[in-house]
Amino acid sequence: MTKPLIAVPMQVENPDTSLYSIKKRYLASLKQAGCAVVVLPPSLTEDEAAVVLDRVDGLLLPGGGDVDPARYGAVVASPHCSPTPERDRLEAALIRQAAERDMPILGICRGMQIMNVALGGTLTQDVSPAGARTAHWQPEPYNAPSHPVRIDGESPLAAYLGLTGECAAIPVNSMHHQGVRDLAPALRPCAWADDGLVEAALWPEKRFFVAVQWHPEFLADDEPSLNLFRCFAEAARAFAASRA
Repeated sequence: MTKPLIAVPMQVENPDTSLYSIKKRYLASLKQAGCAVVVLPPSLTEDEAAVVLDRVDGLLLPGGGDVDPARYGAVVASPHCSPTPERDRLEAALIRQAAERDMPILGICRGMQIMNVALGGTLTQDVSPAGARTAHWQPEPYNAPSHPVRIDGESPLAAYLGLTGECAAIPVNSMHHQGVRDLAPALRPCAWADDGLVEAALWPEKRFFVAVQWHPEFLADDEPSLNLFRCFAEAARAFAASRA
């Protein structure tokens, strides 16, 4: 079986030295699902991004630093906010171009946030004030769930996770302080935390345009998370076949 090729942007580890990095768990989860991977430095131009997308079958947007509030018309209002404009610029271009191609896209944590912002949505810069009912930043180990999310059982996401029933809940991990405030017009919510925060969204008209706020790469030994990566891989494989 042909392995689909997935592009994964790197995060900016140190803006002063332009040190880029990628966490191995993303690569391992894609490999486990049967994919090959190419990583992209944030320094790529928009034209270079287009060249890459002409040669890959899917795009995974991983977690990492914060989306710059300037992208949704706001200013930095949290001491925890550490924007990475260089990465924002590349990923916003990748999202727009991949969506135009109807290329499969999977966003994880920050990936969900930049997908929402790139399509016209906004973010809350701090989602867990002191005493909040749902803690969205957990300590290690990250492969241990910290709160449940409610899944729309009739959404494609439920099928991607291998869930049945009109409404299902799964335990997830959580390592983020930003989250969706206003969902982009093209996106539809399909999972929620107990405090009402949107934990997953998708673009129904696209082949596979899915974003989750939790980190399934740390839960890839659990069937729902592995199913999500497998469905993403299958969508990328079908995209490659249709393009060929």
